[in-house]
Amino acid sequence: MMNPARFLPCLAVLAALLCATTLADTITLTTGEKVEGKIVGETDTEITVSVKISAAVTDEQIIPRSKVAKIEKEQPDEIAWLTLKNLKLGANSLPAAQYDAVIRPLQGFVNEYPKSAHAAEANLLLAQFAGEKKRVEEGEVRLGEKWLSAEEASKERYQINGMIAYQYMRNQRAAGDLIGALNSFDQIEKTLPGAKNFPDAVETARETLAALKTTVDRAQQMFATRKAEFEAGVANSSALQKPELLAARQKELAQGEAAVAAAEQAKIKWPTLVPRSDKNLEVIAKKIPTELQRLASIDVAKLRQSVQLSEQGQKELAAQNVAAGETFAKALALWPNNELAKRLKPEAATLKAAATPAPVAEAPKVRAATPAPATPRPRPVGADIPPEEPAKPFFLTIGGIITIVVILALLLAGWTVFKKIKARSSDVLE
Repeated sequence: MMNPARFLPCLAVLAALLCATTLADTITLTTGEKVEGKIVGETDTEITVSVKISAAVTDEQIIPRSKVAKIEKEQPDEIAWLTLKNLKLGANSLPAAQYDAVIRPLQGFVNEYPKSAHAAEANLLLAQFAGEKKRVEEGEVRLGEKWLSAEEASKERYQINGMIAYQYMRNQRAAGDLIGALNSFDQIEKTLPGAKNFPDAVETARETLAALKTTVDRAQQMFATRKAEFEAGVANSSALQKPELLAARQKELAQGEAAVAAAEQAKIKWPTLVPRSDKNLEVIAKKIPTELQRLASIDVAKLRQSVQLSEQGQKELAAQNVAAGETFAKALALWPNNELAKRLKPEAATLKAAATPAPVAEAPKVRAATPAPATPRPRPVGADIPPEEPAKPFFLTIGGIITIVVILALLLAGWTVFKKIKARSSDVLE
């Protein structure tokens, strides 16, 4: 992962502000005209003033004292304050060690000019920077208006590094360091391809490449003109001047080639731009179209949509909404490198699992023992015929009754015969 200490966005802005400040003495002439600049010399008869014509050009003016109506010199505290008045806390906190570069000059101003009209403001700034440094030393990180705890900062380290790296890239771009900005983007793409501000970095890289193309095209045109002028100058130079001109020209070409070789050795994509080296310009010019085409193929809109979904999922997760998992899945479908979605999706899955009620376990069913099958008995013939009702006793049937009547009749008849025979026998005996 990229080391945040390599990127000093706030201090880079601070340096730009400090460089932009200008010390000025004011000289009012007898005509009413005012000349502002730095008085660099004074005599009894004249004053020498260094006047800034442009950001890079100054000019010295000598003003006779006879034409001077009034001189207003900057007071020492005003001069010292001029380099401090634009100091302010950056959009985000810095690594703790970097606050000292601001705290030391503020503390020095307060110590040296305690009665200055700016002392109260200096003390306020000093307290702000010292207070923020203390919180950072305890592990906190400020992102905009929000402070992250040490634990939160540890979790968000990837995104913090991406933010710092991108801010540094933007500062380079604003300062006109096109090559530096593109090399910073190359590092972001290699080490922080899933940062939330990666889509912004892609767009900044596109703009920077377009500006670099214009710069290189112009430099190549100027190189051709300068080359013709140089060759004409060499042809018209004396025998003593010619070796010096050729040596100077060779030095410029060597610088361009050295920049290319150094970039290749360090495995840096973009070598330092050397406008007076044709080889250097050619190497850079060849890279630009391919890189423009590659960056144009990145669907930034899709990446931004993925970022929005991941931030939505983060809020849902904080609210214990089980829908967060689906939101993160959509974000990753749009942009698989999205670090925030990748990191929080497992937490969302855990939340959903915890919220899903476990199924009620059923009591084990006791299976009744299956009785052994009975041995089938042979079915009697006619078993299919329904069984008849049980038979009545014979003496209750009609046939039985008739039989009994016949037997009784026979018995009665026999008895009658027996009595007659017996009566006859008695008669005989008598």
